[in-house]
Amino acid sequence: MTVVVVGTSIEDAEGPDGWRPRLATRLGIPVVDRSLGGGCYTAADSNGDTIRKRIDEAVGELEPGVMFLAGPVNDLVRLSDVGPLRWAVHEADQAATAAGWRVVGGAIFPFHDGPGCAFQAGWFPNLEARRQAFNSWGAAHFAGRWVDLTWVLCETASVRGDRRWFRDGLHPNPLGAAIIAEAFPPNVLQT
Repeated sequence: MTVVVVGTSIEDAEGPDGWRPRLATRLGIPVVDRSLGGGCYTAADSNGDTIRKRIDEAVGELEPGVMFLAGPVNDLVRLSDVGPLRWAVHEADQAATAAGWRVVGGAIFPFHDGPGCAFQAGWFPNLEARRQAFNSWGAAHFAGRWVDLTWVLCETASVRGDRRWFRDGLHPNPLGAAIIAEAFPPNVLQT
């Protein structure tokens, strides 16, 4: 079985210390990256690429396995309403599912209202409200196929009393990557 991870720069591999390579080692299966650093589900980057384009490429090039549609931080920051994002993720889920993939949705957001987290709610106006709205929708839409690792990152940061699990306020460093890989529930990847 192969797991394909689609998302933004938080999901991009950064050598063997990234959370995807660590997850592959932990599970003993390939975890392939089809993320788009700086990309979105709802808008194209300067090269005309979108996360949806990455999804379609994976569906066309790889044997069906499990596809993890990771939480779109960039969309949440850029959009004032999560409606277009929900629709884009829903369509991506339908397209991959129709092609024989088991689709799992998820959230790896390094911000929350809790102390010690990367971004407080005031980092962008209403960002926390958008995060919560998308997370609630994702949990309902994917019903048993939703992974929310935000609490792990926030709880870890709060317990440690610092923010040493990310390198720049947003992207996990090796410590953060290890936390994500260890917390990822393998049962949601079962076909």
